[in-house]
Amino acid sequence: LWIISSDQNMLNAEHVAVIKEFFDQGHGVYIWGDNSPFYVDANVVGKALFGATMSGNEHGDQVVEKWTGPNTRGFDSEHLIMRGIDKLYEGITIATVSHSGNLKGLVNGSKPNLVTAVYQEEGKRAIMDGGFTRLFCNWDSAGTGRYVVNAAAWLAHVEKFCKPKEEEKPYGFEKSVFVNSQSGHGHNGMNASDVEDEEELEAEIRERNEANALDEENFFEILESML
Repeated sequence: LWIISSDQNMLNAEHVAVIKEFFDQGHGVYIWGDNSPFYVDANVVGKALFGATMSGNEHGDQVVEKWTGPNTRGFDSEHLIMRGIDKLYEGITIATVSHSGNLKGLVNGSKPNLVTAVYQEEGKRAIMDGGFTRLFCNWDSAGTGRYVVNAAAWLAHVEKFCKPKEEEKPYGFEKSVFVNSQSGHGHNGMNASDVEDEEELEAEIRERNEANALDEENFFEILESML
């Protein structure tokens, strides 16, 4: 779910309750705001989900690179969202995200001020961003396209929702079948050709399950190969 705030309150209490339920189930939420006063709903949702807000009006309009530390200008190149990014446009006039609500810094502006932060606690993920002008200004100049793709992939939380259940046995097959080579029959009454077909099917199912059991690292490697 991506929320782009304006200078007016558009979300009521019922909307926020639905968003929080969605978030508490482990689904990703991206909260976008910008310079004052374009963060009204961003702050409403940020407070409800993890107690964080944004404020201020800083003139940015700079390109930042990998930071040398969390209090310096630039971005955390070690985070999965920043994979394959060497530089990033911060936005024109931007808001500053508060250091609260278990948020961790992702992008500091040129001041440096915290422009983008991530939340990753208890199986939940969110991003709070004070620079939505990045979405439509200088899109091609520095990293925004790749950043948006990475952020969407991280928020999709594919390793949480797409991992097969280990306790399930594909099609109810047991792991082994013993075959009498003399009679051609196994202990469960199947002949040798039936067993071979079953083993091939089990092998194919295992291969598909392993391919679907993605973690963060190999998911982003696959994503990189597609770009």
